Amino acid sequence: MHTRSHRSPTSRTLHLVDLENLLGEHRKHDVARGGLVHYLDRAHWSPGDQVVVAADHEIIQQIGFDKPVTCSLHAVRGEDAADTVLLAGAPAERVARRYDRLVFGSGDHIFLRRAKAARALGVGVLIVARPGACFAGYRRAGFPVRSFDALAMTRDLSKVAA
Repeated sequence: MHTRSHRSPTSRTLHLVDLENLLGEHRKHDVARGGLVHYLDRAHWSPGDQVVVAADHEIIQQIGFDKPVTCSLHAVRGEDAADTVLLAGAPAERVARRYDRLVFGSGDHIFLRRAKAARALGVGVLIVARPGACFAGYRRAGFPVRSFDALAMTRDLSKVAA
């Protein structure tokens, strides 16, 4: 099994971001844009990457007219609704045809199966998640996990204002 581990100038990444999950207890504050900026930094976003964000409508409203990068936004309602929307648009076979790397902005267990399927097709996979909110199965399966730190996110708000 071959996993792409470096980024060439022509490589592309698909980012599937459950922003509500990443923000955690901070989701009720006006920090959605700062949270997305922090995620993009942790995920090593590059121009040409495709970003898909799903979250509650209140979070989507915070960034809808002031997105830090071009991205597809999906306002959802209900338990696991963001996960369902993100997975529906990214079957492993389609991801493998179009992207070299797949990054999940969520530590929810529901993405593990898709992460394994994408990796089996040669796609590099990264998980960006809050500490304590990342399913242990990702590490057990050998996936790299980067921490989404809420305190660092609030410090990154100064970057957003610039």
